[in-house]
Amino acid sequence: MAIDGILLGAGATDTNTATTAAGTSVAGDRFGVKVAWDATRTVTSVTDSKSNTYAGVGTAQADGNGGLCQWFFSAGGSAGASHTVTVLLSGTGFPSISAYRIPDGASSAHAGSAQGQDTGGQPFTLVSGTLPSGNWLLLAGASNNTGGDGAYSANASTPTATLLHSEGTLTQFWTHGVSKMLSSGTTAVTPSFNRAGTAGGTSGMAILVVAESLAAADTLHGQACL
Repeated sequence: MAIDGILLGAGATDTNTATTAAGTSVAGDRFGVKVAWDATRTVTSVTDSKSNTYAGVGTAQADGNGGLCQWFFSAGGSAGASHTVTVLLSGTGFPSISAYRIPDGASSAHAGSAQGQDTGGQPFTLVSGTLPSGNWLLLAGASNNTGGDGAYSANASTPTATLLHSEGTLTQFWTHGVSKMLSSGTTAVTPSFNRAGTAGGTSGMAILVVAESLAAADTLHGQACL
């Protein structure tokens, strides 16, 4: 196998607690959770139905329009059917969340992860940090308070970006989109998004980078040598 990023589930709410739809995770998976929410609130906890532990990657990033976004990462440890993730805020914060399982990933987020605010107007972009020398997964997220006309799309890029999720058509929510890149080598990359409808203004951007685990890389190398 090789590292990958796969949508586990997503959800949104007009209260202080959002829970994803249930998905099925696999033993050995790592997990990433993208959260977008109202900047007047804080994230109190990120938990899941399998009792895995999550920690924020970097700091919460402002979108310039009253919202925040951030990635949370878990090294996993427990997996299976009916796997949900729940995000609790300090008060009503209209969050949207999406969770991803990461097979064959390293046990911590890589230093190439990044946060920032784009300069405004489309496309919405952010440059990653220096990436792992081996194979890696990059999950990029863009978010804003777009209302009901904010569907996200991933723009053409090198390496190719694949849109995994767009939570863009919820009238009362901070919306977000997530794409993935899979490649190798240390050169920084620039994920890019467009958004439908009222696309003006800045967006909060956050990148989660996870290196492929050494065990997975050794397995692939051994298979190639057979």
